[in-house]
Amino acid sequence: MKVVMDLHYGFMVREDHPVTKLKQINEVDLLRYPILLPATVEPVYIDIAGRYAPNSLSPMHPRYVTDDFELVKTIIAGTDAFSHVASISSTFASRLRGFKVYEGLVDIPPQQLAFATSSGRPHSPALEAFVEVIENSLIENTDR
Repeated sequence: MKVVMDLHYGFMVREDHPVTKLKQINEVDLLRYPILLPATVEPVYIDIAGRYAPNSLSPMHPRYVTDDFELVKTIIAGTDAFSHVASISSTFASRLRGFKVYEGLVDIPPQQLAFATSSGRPHSPALEAFVEVIENSLIENTDR
């Protein structure tokens, strides 16, 4: 497995969400609200679910499930739900107008963008070229 880069992540709520009014916020303050998760189970889904028991909360039960980010924004804007968001850009949170993104609030492991290749086969020149294009493309677009 080759790690291409670390992902920047946070938890998104609408700008006037009740947690935005708290002087100090911790993960339990956020986890008490409904969660919106992607339809596909990803490692981050499991990591978030694992934060409920240490905070003496009932097991995580997503109220909303969708893979459509425009629908995520619509649901978050109209409810007290929150959602995990990730990006290759460190400035992604500032581009989500109308939303507040809390970075580092929920204690989950770092998320990374990576890909795997066969360890039993030599890498072809085409694969090496593909890897180089992907890495360069992601690095060039990191903070756009």
